[in-house]
Amino acid sequence: PEELNKYVHTINRLYIDKGYLRTKITPEIIEENGKLHVIFNIIENEKSTVKRVNFCGNNEISGKVLRGLMITREDWLFGFMDRSGTYNPDWIERDKHIIEQYYQNN
Repeated sequence: PEELNKYVHTINRLYIDKGYLRTKITPEIIEENGKLHVIFNIIENEKSTVKRVNFCGNNEISGKVLRGLMITREDWLFGFMDRSGTYNPDWIERDKHIIEQYYQNN
């Protein structure tokens, strides 16, 4: 079971990197003729996308400048080429850190 949980976690990270945050993965173990078979049942749900990024309370630095600093990009027509619009919680945390550093340096 511990090893299966590692595989589930690895598969789940792959889905998160592609923008599928609400993916449900359940392993199923089947014993057949003395052999164990593992089936991963995956429910993907919809892809999470970033449609718009807004900032509130930024009086000195424009939202356009702040959006330019971010790793996360808004979705657009050719977003599939550069992964724009893909929501990743890890990227959001990095974006917060980048913006905080920018404000501290300026």
